Amino acid sequence: MRVREVDERDSSWEDHNPVFRVYLFRGGEHPDTSWTTWTYDVEDADLLDVAQWAQQEVAGSGLYAVALVGHASAAPNEPLRKGLVWLIGDDANGEPPSPRESAAQKRMNELRGKSITFR
Repeated sequence: MRVREVDERDSSWEDHNPVFRVYLFRGGEHPDTSWTTWTYDVEDADLLDVAQWAQQEVAGSGLYAVALVGHASAAPNEPLRKGLVWLIGDDANGEPPSPRESAAQKRMNELRGKSITFR
């Protein structure tokens, strides 16, 4: 983890209505099997509420990941395309291309079956 002080005035916009994409994973007990995945978009909640809901949904036996749904265009005059900013975990079915993504998958597995209290 790296922490650095910044000027809070350096941002130019805010979004007070975030949409979170939640992935719930079950299975994956053996290295040669993939995870069954359920995917939901959650609105009118904050990250702590979303994480707590996801944790309850997997009931200690599965994994969950949470991403922030964002929109961006690749070029001027192109339609906005959806994208994800991973906040908790990563795609359990994906092959992690970087050490950061590998660490996120490892952390998800370490939290499997553990109850994390958010409030």
